[in-house]
Amino acid sequence: MLKTTILSAFFLSTAAFAMPQVGDQAVYDLTLTKDGQTYHAVGVEELVATDGSRFLQRETQKMDGQPEQVSENWKDASELVSDARADQMLAQCAQAGGSPATTTVPAGSFATCALDVNNQDEGGVPSGKVWLGKVPFGVVHAEVTQNGVTTLIDLRSFVEKQ
Repeated sequence: MLKTTILSAFFLSTAAFAMPQVGDQAVYDLTLTKDGQTYHAVGVEELVATDGSRFLQRETQKMDGQPEQVSENWKDASELVSDARADQMLAQCAQAGGSPATTTVPAGSFATCALDVNNQDEGGVPSGKVWLGKVPFGVVHAEVTQNGVTTLIDLRSFVEKQ
């Protein structure tokens, strides 16, 4: 249950950085470590429908030995960041307190902005770093600790609908 909560908290806290379009998808490799035990999972974010102003975002998580979990939430288009905003974030990374970087993950190498998530692991607040880039859902790589669970996230593949 804790593993599922951590995965859900991560995905629910991310917003898309791609155009948004129905069919945008990002597949992530996730490694969770707690008390010396390591778990592997795959997370999939995708936009599956629109009503013109909102998008239906599906989040699928499959952890080793666990049943697949799927959730869907409607998000206003304003919650999903456009390409222009992603470009602006990368161009103004340092001004936002981040560090411009080139980050290599299984999906390829990307210009990213490395940002601290939070400097404290108190009261369930995540701490760590996230590398954001111009890919669907924005997250290229992340290293986050929350409630004693360290989660490493790498973008495995993505589809960006035009």
